[in-house]
Amino acid sequence: MNNIIIIITSHFKHTEVGWSFLNNFKWNFKDAFQQMSISKILRILLTFLLTSAAICYILSFSINCHAFPWHFLFTTSNKTNGIETYPWEPITNIKILPYTYPIPATIGHTLSIKACQGEFEPTSFIIHANKEFKSINIIAQDLIGPGGKKFPASAADIRLVKCWYKSSDKSIRQSKTRILTPELLLHDNSLIKVDCVSKKNYLKVKKNGRSEYLDISSTGNAIPSGVTFDDSDKLQPFNLAAGQNIQVWVTVKVPSEIEAGNYKGQISLTSDGKTLGELTINVEVLPFDLSKPILEYALYYRGILSSNDVQDTGSEIKNPDQYERELKNIKNHGIDYPTIFQRLDDIYLYDALDLRQRAHLPHDRLYTLGTTTGNKTDSISLEKLSQRVQQWKKLAARYGYGKVLIYGVDEARAEQLTRQKPSWDVVHREGAGMFVALYEGAADVAGNDIDVAVLSGYKPGEVDKWHHRGKRVLCYGNPQVGIPNPLIYRRNYGFMLWAGGYDGCMPYAYQHAFGDIWNDFDHPDFRDHVFAYPTTSGLVDTVQWEGFREAVGDIRYLSTLLEMKPQSAPEVRSYIVDRIKNAQTNPSDLRRWIIGKIMEKPFRAGELK
Repeated sequence: MNNIIIIITSHFKHTEVGWSFLNNFKWNFKDAFQQMSISKILRILLTFLLTSAAICYILSFSINCHAFPWHFLFTTSNKTNGIETYPWEPITNIKILPYTYPIPATIGHTLSIKACQGEFEPTSFIIHANKEFKSINIIAQDLIGPGGKKFPASAADIRLVKCWYKSSDKSIRQSKTRILTPELLLHDNSLIKVDCVSKKNYLKVKKNGRSEYLDISSTGNAIPSGVTFDDSDKLQPFNLAAGQNIQVWVTVKVPSEIEAGNYKGQISLTSDGKTLGELTINVEVLPFDLSKPILEYALYYRGILSSNDVQDTGSEIKNPDQYERELKNIKNHGIDYPTIFQRLDDIYLYDALDLRQRAHLPHDRLYTLGTTTGNKTDSISLEKLSQRVQQWKKLAARYGYGKVLIYGVDEARAEQLTRQKPSWDVVHREGAGMFVALYEGAADVAGNDIDVAVLSGYKPGEVDKWHHRGKRVLCYGNPQVGIPNPLIYRRNYGFMLWAGGYDGCMPYAYQHAFGDIWNDFDHPDFRDHVFAYPTTSGLVDTVQWEGFREAVGDIRYLSTLLEMKPQSAPEVRSYIVDRIKNAQTNPSDLRRWIIGKIMEKPFRAGELK
């Protein structure tokens, strides 16, 4: 007993506050403790330990989840339903985390979209719960338009934006940190579970018919064989704690044959069968058709078709269902030219080309990495290359393709470039073309030999060098795929790309796993490059992928304006180039300006419906 008292009083007295406290109030801690029973002392110590643990947890929660919902402890909602809804710009670099407060938006109940027939267009809103809710459901109703015509509710795909831990939200390189960031678009919010204290992500899988969660954020952790996992096909009920937010992402696909005009409907929020609130959604179907983009949208696609028996969730090996689904997803996000990685001697090459036909991809060119030139200069190697190029040309002709482009040595420099010239000559002699990823200065060495230069970063000055030689220039690495920031992809692969004089882009890559593609922490140098995460029989889209689709949409609107009113080209270029240089310019504002210019008179007869 005396030892305990001495330790406690000694520790307390050796602080300035403690010493003053003891002197001023003249407490005799030794006598006080001697008069207490052992059980009372233990109760005091237990209370102290529990209080300390609670304070540490709250501090840890605040640090790891970026905010603690203090407001719900001290405020009550003046709304009987206990929720607030905030319309929110989906393509933004502002993060909304589970406990972001206050929400940097205005409470509202109206969502608005302008889009053309056949177009995908997103809108978004945030739900903030002032008390706990279970089994929240969100249901869209049919929209009603001109003459009572219906815009079907099934055209609205409702998903939740999932925040999870990433190694970085600004780079594709490992940062050795763990950052909570919004990235995934889920129908089933429980597919990923996040622990904000340990900063770990868990994936819900099925093994032997039972569901369990796997740690997918520790070094060396990979998804084992024999398990399956998929997102749901439609939105599942979800829970919200008091003080918690969730961002709701609504992607509307405008039916191709619907009449132009204004359509209005409701989105209902319920919990355990009780209505929490409603939002009005207005869709204006514009009275013109979108032109094809004046820029070329290609993509490094590493998927390699394999057999039906394959059940892989990496970035390369795909069964037919996965391959076809990914090609459709790529096409629906505005990409016309995904590369083909299948080799000539692969028994599934013809099947892969068949599936590409079914995806309705254009046939004017085929970018292949199934054969690369290498840098060998001996006659035997060059003859083999010649034969492979001939095979590709025959195969392409069989499937109706025009130009075949063969890949060089990736990201070569200086002497590595000059050593490839004999193989480039072989490719050209056989009537094919060359494309390859290159760095700054490559035009001075290879400017006359490469037909399509895929340049790293954003360097308009380098573009001019290639254009002077009559070559096409695509952009990649601005940034690489995998940064969970939709706005940067919309800006850089849309109006910025056009303003820089590029002919298009070929981002790297749709998927490239460094380790397990679902684990962002298992590679020493790089993070996984992902636009859409593969599941056993489906895909999980990301906010960056949706941002990229909006970039393609921006260029399609621009292309439509320039096609309908070619006389406005100087004004349009001046207006957009001057503004897109400003990082504060929102591409949405530029698109609205373009729509306004299209709708202005005069326009050609029949161009507006």
